[in-house]
Amino acid sequence: MRWLVPLLVCGGCKWVYDAQYDDRADELDAFRSDFLPASDRVSFLTSTDHHVFWISLVKPLDETMLHSFAPASGTRVDYELTRGQSNIDQNYRLSDSLVVQCGFSAAKAFDIAQPNTQIDMTDQGSDVCTVDGRDVYFDRNRAITKWTPGGGVPVQVVDLDAQMVGTDTVGGMSVVGHQMLLEEGGRLWQIDLTTGHATWLENPDVQSGEVASDATGVVFDSAQGPTREVFADHSTAALADLIANGGYELNFEHADIQEIGDFAEYSLVGTYVIYRSKSGIFAYGFQSTKVIDLLLDRGEGFDATALYHHPAATADNALFVQDTSSLSANGQPVYRVDLTGRLP
Repeated sequence: MRWLVPLLVCGGCKWVYDAQYDDRADELDAFRSDFLPASDRVSFLTSTDHHVFWISLVKPLDETMLHSFAPASGTRVDYELTRGQSNIDQNYRLSDSLVVQCGFSAAKAFDIAQPNTQIDMTDQGSDVCTVDGRDVYFDRNRAITKWTPGGGVPVQVVDLDAQMVGTDTVGGMSVVGHQMLLEEGGRLWQIDLTTGHATWLENPDVQSGEVASDATGVVFDSAQGPTREVFADHSTAALADLIANGGYELNFEHADIQEIGDFAEYSLVGTYVIYRSKSGIFAYGFQSTKVIDLLLDRGEGFDATALYHHPAATADNALFVQDTSSLSANGQPVYRVDLTGRLP
């Protein structure tokens, strides 16, 4: 019975659990390194398979500008073509090959590897567009068209009316391989771009927020919170329920730190979703069904010294997060987190 004594003596000793939390936070911080200083005033952070993108204010006039970084090569590009523009995150679509400016009718495609090199433009574009590799897709007059910059005019690949896709507003779309995911009035449609066939995923309505997909499924915000749907059988599950069964527990006092945060922030990489939890950045494996801690916050509210948000992961074992604890005119720093061997 002697092994019970420390627990009984320490009943209610919150400091023991807090110390364990701090020790784990220290262990996780060892994978973290500085990427962008707070002085860059980063306002947007996203990623593709092999690039991370962000918008910052550049000197001397504090003008907005889009940037990219390739973790594998260490190459950074500052896109002069976006200098001083507003709504960059809304007006541009990004891939590992192209930076595309989408307008109501016109679209311009730029080389991702150059600060300001236009490849091609078209007057048959749309403000609802997406980019996959070197191909650009538009939602235009109830048709999906495909444009390969430098390869001619856009061509129709899907007739939305013929496929009986609903007529509500198309909120966005993405492409992985030959499969398109399109959101229309809260409904998600999977479209085979080789045949033009569209299938409704029978999903609970999409609410506001990010829709992230890969080859096997999609994560979106529904009335039950962030939701995972599998393409193969249209089965859905609340991400909160999956996480609750993910087997993670630090200690009694901090039993809920892995639970999904108040705002849906997530990034898909491999077979994992990396998400903002109540107290840091965690990952859930759709195949492993396990929860893994990646970073833990330091403190809460105005007393916090580290609050990690906006996870953006690449396939190169690199995760980028922003520390929003620095709520001042000095901005909020961005860190790079090494994921090598951490998501088996």
